[in-house]
Amino acid sequence: EVLGALQKGPCHGTKVLGHWTREITPEAKPITRIIDIAWLAGLVEGDGTIWIIQRTGQNESPALRVSMTDQDVIQRVGGLLGVRPFRFVRHARPDGFHRKPLHVAHIQGARAAAWLMTLYVFLGVRRREQARRALRAWLSPTILKRRRRYL
Repeated sequence: EVLGALQKGPCHGTKVLGHWTREITPEAKPITRIIDIAWLAGLVEGDGTIWIIQRTGQNESPALRVSMTDQDVIQRVGGLLGVRPFRFVRHARPDGFHRKPLHVAHIQGARAAAWLMTLYVFLGVRRREQARRALRAWLSPTILKRRRRYL
């Protein structure tokens, strides 16, 4: 009965059992579950890279990358991070050994900072330090004034 009322309600919300609830629309993004966040943190811990991008004349920016040869796993990572993964074809080694293509999901800037803060509690000591260093560079006092609109 409650579910039926939610599905038939107006676009802006429905009053169910005395509480206003928002109606879920097809274009609404699903909420990331805590188990998915923990899964992603484990993957970042094992196959991820956290670093600071430094470009000449620009602000420092945090970056987060997960790369591996398993395309299905990287597709899931890309779905969680909200990016489209890319494929990197590696050349054969001089001894003739052929390597599998590498699949990569990469984010940087404010999106990477948000994910680093989200994943932080699940990360180990070394990755936490990398995340702290990247976030500290991104929030340095000289550029904090420009980033007030994001905080």
